[in-house]
This record gives sequence, structure tokens and C-alpha cells, in this order.
Amino acid sequence: MNEVTKQTLRLCAFFLVLCAIATLFLSCKNRNTSYLNEIEIVHINDYSVFPKGAILSGEMNSGSTFYLIREDTAANKMEGFCFIDNNQAVVDKISFYADSTGKTTFYHNNSSYSGKMAVNTASEKIWLRLNEIVPLKIISQTIDLNYFGEIPEKKDCFEFFKENIFEEITTFPDLEYGTTKAYYVSKPFNPASEDNTMAIEAATIIYERCKGKLGLGKMKKEMRSLKLDIYSPKNNTNKLPLLLFIHGGAFLFGDKKINNELQETIMNHLVRKGFIVASINYRMGSLLSIGESINETFHLNIQDTRAALRFLMNNKDVKIDEKQVYLAGSSAGGIIALTTTFMDHSEVSATIKKKLGGLDDSGNSLKADYSIAGVISMWGAVSDLKIVNRPIPTLLFHGTEDKMVPCGKGMPFQNFLQNIDKITLELFKYKITDLTSEIFSLYGSCSIFEHSKKQNYPVKYVQFEGYGHDVHYNKETKSLNKENVNKICNHIGDFLFENVSKHYFNYELHGNTNVNNSEPAPVYCLKGNIGNISVQWYVEGGFITDNNNDYIRVIWYSSCETGTITACITSENGATCKKELKIRIL
Repeated sequence: MNEVTKQTLRLCAFFLVLCAIATLFLSCKNRNTSYLNEIEIVHINDYSVFPKGAILSGEMNSGSTFYLIREDTAANKMEGFCFIDNNQAVVDKISFYADSTGKTTFYHNNSSYSGKMAVNTASEKIWLRLNEIVPLKIISQTIDLNYFGEIPEKKDCFEFFKENIFEEITTFPDLEYGTTKAYYVSKPFNPASEDNTMAIEAATIIYERCKGKLGLGKMKKEMRSLKLDIYSPKNNTNKLPLLLFIHGGAFLFGDKKINNELQETIMNHLVRKGFIVASINYRMGSLLSIGESINETFHLNIQDTRAALRFLMNNKDVKIDEKQVYLAGSSAGGIIALTTTFMDHSEVSATIKKKLGGLDDSGNSLKADYSIAGVISMWGAVSDLKIVNRPIPTLLFHGTEDKMVPCGKGMPFQNFLQNIDKITLELFKYKITDLTSEIFSLYGSCSIFEHSKKQNYPVKYVQFEGYGHDVHYNKETKSLNKENVNKICNHIGDFLFENVSKHYFNYELHGNTNVNNSEPAPVYCLKGNIGNISVQWYVEGGFITDNNNDYIRVIWYSSCETGTITACITSENGATCKKELKIRIL
């Protein structure tokens, strides 16, 4: 190869390198040249690739982010709004309309501005040419907008334990939770019965018991099966809080079956919201009403209640959250619920422990760890205010004129014993009250409330002014007092929701609630024991630009005066709740 040829080849190679450099330079100088060419070509855009609520974004020359949100569904046009994220808390929304050829008009503060867009269906992007918009400090430029998702459609955020979540209820009836010696463990009664009907039966029971103490009566303790019923949301697979209900009946009557309207209403009210409800039978036939050892009677019933709780914690039919156990009862059941909640092993006297065993020494030998998170007493009481010595959330209901279980301090069973006296005088020629010279005193809801408030314990008292015992029932019409029942159910629902929320949903929304355009875009976060929760965020009056499950960054629209942030939270046990924060846009 001669020297001329070599020189020619060198010049050609040098020229090719220069061409490559020039091409690269031009490409870097205007990265959107091909986009501009594409935009200038007149063709029909197919907008159907982008669904309603589609979000597209791209970087502007200034470094700010341009967002475009679609609000329609047509294939041959597209309209919606856009805004610029320059890290200001409040921005202006810009409406736009694009026809089938890509001709685009932007609207801002009663002025219109032109532009052009071309859709690349294969890569799901838009090449957008913006002309100058002076009020928004936008210079002419082309933006590459990429599709990355849609604005989430706001769905119903059901609040477990507050709203009705479950439609169907599964019942597990007559489960034996233990065995023990007892006079009897079930004696159903009809609250519509005449007072003297119950008085006759009560007088007969007491009379037989009194004869038995002299070795003359037929009523003796025998081994009995202790049973309970469980009501659970159907097909539930998650751990749920438990409400254990204890029936009333002056320690002489009653049954676990949810066959009276108050119990049934409460059960339906709670199970459909996500609670498991259980109802127990327990040992009855005590002569408590005429002075038999109050402490022994209560001890036996505490043993039965704790045996039932141990059984429930070990039961495979339902999944119970052992840290969320609540007790509830009416009348005698309220007394048992309160005493079981506050009595611990150290408060059992040596005499009773020697005679009847410890609190967990009866019914069954099962072991279980659980904690009582709250107690609900409907016209119940305690024998000694000193046992109310812990800050356990307590809800109390009581009629101010109750003569069966006093609202304050007083002798129980007053009207009950008066009715029995009339019967026993006629049938047995003596007054039942002649068998005892002194009836013990009880401390009802009024006394418990005052005591708890002084100790700064969490307590709420719902008073029924002028009502006697069983405020839920109208004896004159022999029907349910629906107004009082609804009041009771609503207070129980609110009480339980407030307390279970502290366990499952102990979160708070934090962030700036007064925003203006002189501040940087705010971040809102959930604080609390986050763990493995899942959060779905919704914003009204603004736009989420960054979502990291437990926090979001939001741009607010200047056209709105107020905004709302909603966090729909799903906890580890599958329960959901809603947290909201109201925002003032200045």
C-alpha cells in the first residue's frame, strides 16, 4: 500500500470519528429531537392504553417533576389535569384537553395555552411539548412522560370491632368446660313471669336448702357438668377478642343459653363486629340471699369462670386473643364478672383456700395464660371496694332505684326477700328473713364509680335515673325496653372498640395540618407499633407523590380549602381500621 492510499484511509477514519462525535453531541444537546419529530408527524393518538386515573410523570428542564393525571376513558381524546412538583406544599392544578391528533390545550386561571402530545402505545409513554406558560414559569420544552400507575380507587375501609363485618355466626353449643359438685348449674327463668311465681320457686329452693343444712332436705350437691356456649364469626381464621358473658338470677336462677333478648342483642351486636362471645353456666343454689358466706359463694363462681377461661384458651374451635379477654355480666353475673376481674390469688383467705381450693383448683386441670383487659357490669356490685385495686377498664350500668342490687352501699335482695317472706309465711308458716339476723352489704355501681375515680382508674358509669333492677325490661308491658337496650349495646360497643383499638390499632397520623405554598411538600406518617401492618392511603384535595407503606409525601391543590388523609390499616391478625387527618390548605 503506497503512502497516498494510507493517508486517504487515515482521513476517512478521522472523518468518521468526527461524524460520530457530532452525532453524539447533537443527541446530548437535544435528547428529544426524535420526540419532536414524532410529535410533528400528524397521526391519530390511541389514548385507550391509559385507563381513567392513569398517572404519568417526567422530569422538566428545571429539574421539577411534571405530573399528568387522566380523568376520562375515551380512545380518541384525553382530558384531565396536571401540576408541577417543585417541592412546594401547595400547587395549582392545570386542566388539559388533547384531541385525537395530539393537539393539546392547557387551562389555568381563565387563560389557555397550547401544546402537543404523541402517544407511544408500545412503551406506554407520552411525548409532550409544552409552550411557554409565563404565570407558571414554564419555558417551551418537551417532556418524556412515563406511565407508572393509577390513582387508587377509594374502597370501603371497614373498621373491625366497630362496624358489622361478618354476616353469619357459628355456634358451638353445650361444650363441657369442667365438672364439679353443685346443687345445680342451670335453672332457666322467664323474665316475664309474675314476681310471685319466681318468689315461690326461690322460697322452695331456699326452704329445701335450709332443711338440707339440718340433714332433712333432699337438695344435695352432686357431680355436675359445667357447660358453655360459644358464638363466633363464621369462617374466621384470625385471633379475635373474647367477651365472656355471665348470666344473672340472684345465684338461684339463670342459664347460659342466649335465650333472652338482652343477651341475644348483645351477642349479635358484638359477634358481627368481630368479637367471640361465650356464655357459661356456673354453680347455683347458694343461700347468699339469707346470709350464707358471701366470700365462699363468690369464690366458687370465680373458680367456675376461671375454669371456663382456661378451657376457652385451649379450645380448637375458635381462635381467641389471650391478651384481649373481657368479662361481662348482669345482676349476679355482674357481681361475678367484677369479682373475677379484680380478685387475685393473694386476696384469697387461707380459710377459704383450705376449704375450697385456690382460684384455679376447680372445674378442670387445664393451664392457660390470659389477661382480663376489661369488665362490664350491668347492675352488679362487689362485696368490698378494696378489691378494686387495679386500673382495669370498667363499664358500669345501674338503675338509681335498684332494690335488688343497690347502686350505692346497701343490703341486697330487699324487694326480693319481701316477696319471698309473703310466700314462705303462707306455705311454710314462717318468714324466710327470720333465718338470719343480718344481711351483708354490697357496693353497687355508684360506689364503684366514685372509688375508681378517686384512684384515677379508667371507669365509666351509665346511670339510669329512676329505674330499678333489670333496666332493660319493662315489667308492666312485659317487653323489652328497646331504648335502654340500644343504649346499653351502644355503650358496650364503644367501650370495647376503644379498648381493643389500643391493642390492635395503637397508631396515630402525624404531619402538618396547615399547609401553604411557601412550605416544602409535607410528609405524613403513622406512628406506633407498626410491625407487619399493611396500609392503603387515600388523599382528598391532594396527590401522593411518594408512598412507603407507613409514610407518604403529599402535594396539596390550591383550589381546595380543606383536604383529608385516610390510612386504611390492616393489622397482623387481619383486622382493619381507619385513621384520618383533616388538612387546612391556606
